Amino acid sequence: MSRRGSPDGYGWTLIQSWGTGTRSFVELGSGVTPGSNAVLAFAQVRAIATNSTAVRIAERGTTEFVQSRDDFAITKLREGKLLNDLARPSNPEIHWTGNAVARLGFDALQVCNFADLGYPSLYWACNTEDLHILSQCGQGVAFQPIDSPPCGPGVATVGVARWANYDSFGREGLDVWVR
Repeated sequence: MSRRGSPDGYGWTLIQSWGTGTRSFVELGSGVTPGSNAVLAFAQVRAIATNSTAVRIAERGTTEFVQSRDDFAITKLREGKLLNDLARPSNPEIHWTGNAVARLGFDALQVCNFADLGYPSLYWACNTEDLHILSQCGQGVAFQPIDSPPCGPGVATVGVARWANYDSFGREGLDVWVR
């Protein structure tokens, strides 16, 4: 597991690394590195998360980050579910800390189908200008449900990873770490 580029130099394992520019990404059994446009397979993520206590999402090359402040996010990650708290959508600071926590809110009055989303999708700040980490099959045809196989032969797997909703497939250099 990659610890290179770890937020504080030790203890963190990189499970997703979203690059800039390209929309496609690959699923790996091990060895996600910063900027690799790769996500670790869910079986490995579940095993790592079982012995972990925190999740951190950070933008490479900047000081922008959020980190879980309790066990809510790591519990959701173990289950392969979104890290959003649907019961308290307007108060992300309950479960998160960091200088980008304001980018985690979402519009609870909008209709968003959260139930079908699972890993490698991690966060959906629905109908806002805030954090999106979502995976899709094809050209935005359908979000990948939890425990689904790769998109299938000849179907591109694409992802959206961004702090801000500035275009429908915006990509920023976001890394997702656990420890």
